[in-house]
Amino acid sequence: MEFAAGQGWVTGHDGDFRPDDPISREEMAVMVMGALASLGQGGGGGATPSLTGFADTNQISQWAWGHMAAAIQRGLLQGMGDGTLAPRHLTTRAQAAVLARRHWSRSGCWG
Repeated sequence: MEFAAGQGWVTGHDGDFRPDDPISREEMAVMVMGALASLGQGGGGGATPSLTGFADTNQISQWAWGHMAAAIQRGLLQGMGDGTLAPRHLTTRAQAAVLARRHWSRSGCWG
């Protein structure tokens, strides 16, 4: 936990880290893309790819937009079955595991 915060992957909410709080899908995207950026594998804070085609893009927090877009563009994060991104919904363990698998599969580290 301290390592992730020290690397800037997790910046906290309102200045507090809150390590025991659940995280939203947009918070997960920010953490994952921040971790990838620190490893030299690209990030998501710069240019903003398009997120057209999702019904709830207006619900993405401004601070998470670029990271969510980058995670979608890289194929790490996908929309929900109903055509939404559900950025503020809590991340399930299954969603986090799928995101990790997608990353490792695309990086050639996992078949």
